[in-house]
Amino acid sequence: MKRASGPSVRLDIVGLEPRIFLMCRENNRTLVQSRGKERLVSTESSNLAPTNSELASIPKDQLALYNKIVSITVDFERAYGRGVEVRVFERSSNKLLNTFLRGRDSSLEVKPTFYVNGVKVYTGIPNSFSELDEAIDNSFGRRD
Repeated sequence: MKRASGPSVRLDIVGLEPRIFLMCRENNRTLVQSRGKERLVSTESSNLAPTNSELASIPKDQLALYNKIVSITVDFERAYGRGVEVRVFERSSNKLLNTFLRGRDSSLEVKPTFYVNGVKVYTGIPNSFSELDEAIDNSFGRRD
């Protein structure tokens, strides 16, 4: 019996603007490729200068947060292999949660929530992929 083709691991990030995330991701990919294949290790994306004029108009601290999350998702994809799908949403599909969060939209604070295969694993911005990976392990009961 053949398995349905689709992602074996899905990482959903709620609370980010998908367009900015995709621009940062493309900027990251372009800069990593321009450095050559020998340096395909994860880059500390907060140092990456934006090549897109639209990215240049985003406040530097917000851009640094998006670049950090992009870097973490790149590491996530490498760690979990080919069957990974990363999706970014500005708002949750949960209407009650959106109503609650709407009152907080006035703050510019970026506080995403990470879900793996529909399970909430982390809220906020992880310091590194390792921190997110540890939260995933704890959420799924895989402890050393």
